[in-house]
Amino acid sequence: MEAVNIIKQLQAVRFEWKDTNKGDISLIAEEVAKIIPEAVYYNDIGQIEGLRIVPIMAIMIEAIKELSEVKYE
Repeated sequence: MEAVNIIKQLQAVRFEWKDTNKGDISLIAEEVAKIIPEAVYYNDIGQIEGLRIVPIMAIMIEAIKELSEVKYE
């Protein structure tokens, strides 16, 4: 799977919500869709609606395992 390489492609962004002006940190769903298509969901007309965090977490777990194997071998 090369999970580390997948995770390295993701870019966290800091932003403010337009309606509340509250700061937040996340990923841009359109960018995630290019890297991990399973990690986004779509509305009825095929537009990206948001992120599915479980696929991202699963890849992160595998990335940690890959890094652990390299460090301790």
